[in-house]
Parts: sequence; C-alpha cells; structure tokens
Amino acid sequence: MRQFALLVMCFVMIGLCGCGGTRVREGVTVLLPEGGKLPKNIEGVWKTQDPNNKWEVHFDRYGNAMQAVHHMSGAVIRPEETTVKPLVKVEGKEIYNSGQWTMDYSPDARKLKLEMKIDFVTEDCPAHIEGTLDETLEGAFNEDFTEWHANWYNDSVLTLTEPISGRSSTTDTPDDKRFRGKLRFIKSQ
Repeated sequence: MRQFALLVMCFVMIGLCGCGGTRVREGVTVLLPEGGKLPKNIEGVWKTQDPNNKWEVHFDRYGNAMQAVHHMSGAVIRPEETTVKPLVKVEGKEIYNSGQWTMDYSPDARKLKLEMKIDFVTEDCPAHIEGTLDETLEGAFNEDFTEWHANWYNDSVLTLTEPISGRSSTTDTPDDKRFRGKLRFIKSQ
C-alpha cells in the first residue's frame, strides 16, 4: 500500500510540476523551452529612454519580472497586487489591480515577451473610469544584456462615467492601434 501511495504521489508531483518548462513564482508565469532558463544577466532595473513613454521593469535575481513602473502615471505595479496612487491634477485616486503576469523567453533569440493584465479604476474624482489595461512588452536583448529593444502593445477597454449626467462611454483599443511603438530599455542597475 505504501508503494502504491508513493507511486501515486510521484505521478501527482510530475503532473503538477509539468514537463514543458513552465513555472509560476510570485505571481509570474514563466514559459521556457525544454531545459531553458532565464539568464541571470537580466537581473536589475530596466528603464526606457523615451521621455513620452516612461516604462521601468525590475527583474529579480532569478530573472522574474517583479515590478514595473507604469507609463501612464508612474504607478509602481506588481503581479497579483493592488496599487493605489493619488491623482495629480484633480482630487481622487487611481487603483491598479494587477493580475498574474506572463513571461515567455526564447534563449536562442534572447527574446522576452512580458504580458501584464491590470484592472484599472478611479475613485473619489470628478469622473469615474473603470476597465482593463493589457500591456505587452516584446523584444530581444542585445548580446551583452545591456539593452532590451521591445515592441509595446496595449489593449485597453475603459468606461468613463460622467458625474453630472451619469452617461457612460466605453473605449476599446482597435486592433490597428494596439501597437504603441518601439521602446529601448537600458539596464540601469
């Protein structure tokens, strides 16, 4: 009976761990080819060089994306956490409720795709905005891992409710507007 229980436990562990190079750690799902690893060289803080699109991504010593500074307001977001940030020009606050993030890395091409799913809402302000922000950064690192050239994609669905009339309007990013541009990240730490 013990041997049978041990055998069942082994099959369960294999089934839970998977064989295809997928792992989940601290709110980040990492997809790798068989036997692949995230390079230690990506550990640190990566900042964009575009003053109009200020992104920042922090990778831990294992290569996992642990936080990002969102371009929209400078809010620090983390996987599976909520961030509350006061609005600057009007009363109120914006709330970023981040879900699971996904990293898909191809070692041969040094190519990383980072997907961040975020629920967004404003509170205590003149107009109520609520919806989702799906942010994707995808591109290759240079050979010495000092630069990351990433295409930025955004798929947002936001509903704005006017305070006086109570009327709502919803915006959904059209397919042809999801590509937001090419970003150049420099490793700063």
